[in-house]
Amino acid sequence: MLISPARSLPLARPPASLVLFLAVSLAAGSRAGAASVMVSTASQITASLVTNVPGDTIILTNKVWQDADILFKKSGTAARPITLRAQTPGQVILSGDSRLRIAGNWLVVDGLRFQNGYRTNSDVVQFRDTSSSLATNCALINSTIVDYSAPLPPDSSTDYKWVSIYGLSNRVENCYLKGKTNMGATMVVWLAGTTNDSNYHVIRRNYFGLRPDLTVNGGETIRVGT
Repeated sequence: MLISPARSLPLARPPASLVLFLAVSLAAGSRAGAASVMVSTASQITASLVTNVPGDTIILTNKVWQDADILFKKSGTAARPITLRAQTPGQVILSGDSRLRIAGNWLVVDGLRFQNGYRTNSDVVQFRDTSSSLATNCALINSTIVDYSAPLPPDSSTDYKWVSIYGLSNRVENCYLKGKTNMGATMVVWLAGTTNDSNYHVIRRNYFGLRPDLTVNGGETIRVGT
């Protein structure tokens, strides 16, 4: 009896739709867990945000961040916000001409300290990037702005705010603000136009330290609207 050699059958090719599904699933699975990224410059924060996804944390290294212009602009989710936090609370010191802008959705800034500096042309912390790019459901927590008028600006009449809250449903909590010596309210809740619509912001459990009497209007601790 003759036995014919076995013939290998051609392998069936999976449909393209299945290949695409598996590729997407594997990519998603590779970022199933939250990532933590350590950064040491403002430009590294910007670069990290390109690939950050909900649940990620950006950690600022302990040091003095001189003249750091930080734009924290991204979107997390209610269950998985994106966090920008100090490596050790109080040991990330933003000084000189540093500022922070928060824009997007479900972002948390935690543990920063502003000290030994001042602004002359914008506010220190703003819950917006531009007038059309505001923050929603974002938070500044466990952070400090202390004597951020030193060295003193050339003229105490220079007007800038320490915290300007725009957008909707944002939160400032467990923060310490003390020693503002120049014009401008320490914190302002900006309202949209003249409608005075509800904005649902929360200002809770903060300590507002003394600031010198300016003897003129413009030295409020908290101002809502204009």
